[in-house]
Amino acid sequence: PLHFRDPCPFQDPQTGLFHLLVTAMLEESVVSGHGGCLAHLTSPDLKTWTMQAPFLIPGYSNVPECPDFFYWNGWYYLLFSNFLTARYRMSRSPLGPWERPPVDTLDGSLSRVMKTAAFGEQRRIGVSWLGTRTNDKDDGKPQWGGHLLFREMIQHEDGTLGSKFVPEMMPGTNEARTIDRVHLLARSGLEVTAIEDVPHNVHIRLHVVPDPNSVTFGLHLRSTEDFSSGYALTFHVPERRVTLHQEPIYAVEGLDRPFTLEVILKDDIIDVCIDQRRCLVNRCPEQRGDRLFFFAHNANVTFENVDIRPLK
Repeated sequence: PLHFRDPCPFQDPQTGLFHLLVTAMLEESVVSGHGGCLAHLTSPDLKTWTMQAPFLIPGYSNVPECPDFFYWNGWYYLLFSNFLTARYRMSRSPLGPWERPPVDTLDGSLSRVMKTAAFGEQRRIGVSWLGTRTNDKDDGKPQWGGHLLFREMIQHEDGTLGSKFVPEMMPGTNEARTIDRVHLLARSGLEVTAIEDVPHNVHIRLHVVPDPNSVTFGLHLRSTEDFSSGYALTFHVPERRVTLHQEPIYAVEGLDRPFTLEVILKDDIIDVCIDQRRCLVNRCPEQRGDRLFFFAHNANVTFENVDIRPLK
C-alpha cells in the first residue's frame, strides 16, 4: 500500500500481539479509485513489524483517515473518517469481521474527524471540530480549525452508537421563560406561530409530540417577522431525515412518536440534540432575528414544556 499516515496502535488482549493500523491506499484495487484501506502491521515487541493483509477496505473513493479503535461493553469499535466525516464499524472480535451498522456516522457532516476516549468506567466522550466559514457567510465554505465539539457516546442494546450533549459541559443559563404548550394542526397546508424576544445566545429545551401521520414540522431559529428568514430546523417524518439550515442527518428513528429536543445557540453555532441519541450542528453567522417560529406542514404536532433559557 501507499499513502502511509495516521497510525493507530492497539494490543490484542487474547494473544498479546501488537497491531498497527495505518491510513493507506492499495497499489492495485479491485475497483479503480476505491482502494483506500487501513494497512495492518503486527509486532510482538513494538520494534519489529510485519505487514499483514489490509485490516479494512471500506470501498469509498478516498482513504479511511485517522483510525480509532476501542472496546466497550462486549463490542470492539473501529472508527475512521471519510471526507472528514467519522464512520464506525463494530465486531465481537478485536480483528473483525467488521459489521457496518445501519447508521454508521456519529454526528452531522460538519462535525469533523471525531475521536473518542473513556470517561470513567462506563462512559465515552467523543471530540471533533467544527470549522469556521469563509468570509463569515452562511453559505461560506467550511474552513479548517474553529471550535472543539464534545459529545457523549450512547451505546444501544444492539451495540450501535449514538451521541448526545455532555451533561457536565452544558453552558450556564439564567432564569427560564416557559411556554406550556404550542399545538399546530396543518393537515393540508402550513401553519406557523412565533415567540418574540428570544435571546441571541440561548438554550431551548422542549418535548415534541407529533401525530404519527405527520409529514413535516420544526422550528425557525433567529427569524425576523418574516417566516422565511432565520434558520430552519426541520423534521421530515416519512424520510426519517432532519435538516438544520440545509445540513442533514438521515435514518433518524422515532420522529413519528414523542421525543425530547435541545437546541443551543451560541454566537454563530447552532447545536441540536434529538431525543438524547442523535446530534446535528451547523455554523450560521448571518441571521440575527429574535423570533422563534414553530411550524407544521401537513402535520399535527404539539410542542410541550418549551423552556427558553438565556446563556450566561
